[in-house]
Amino acid sequence: MYSHLVACTGWEWDYIAENVDLPRLKALNHHWADNPPIHRMVAAFFGIEPTTAAEKTQSIEQAAEFIPVETLSEADFDALLRQHGLPTGE
Repeated sequence: MYSHLVACTGWEWDYIAENVDLPRLKALNHHWADNPPIHRMVAAFFGIEPTTAAEKTQSIEQAAEFIPVETLSEADFDALLRQHGLPTGE
């Protein structure tokens, strides 16, 4: 996912880590489906296709299946925020 965003936008890895979440990635991919990034258009023009499964773009829904989801109580969530020095809802 990171390499896809770096190639499409020129953004740095740290910027992506701090600013891109799954809804934003989904919106970008939706836009790029109709307006492909230049490197994809050039590859298509020359008939170049990905050579390995790793280079093929995975759908957001497929990628999201591997993200662990855990429901936290409000107290546990506040404790997690405090652990990272963030303000809580208290």
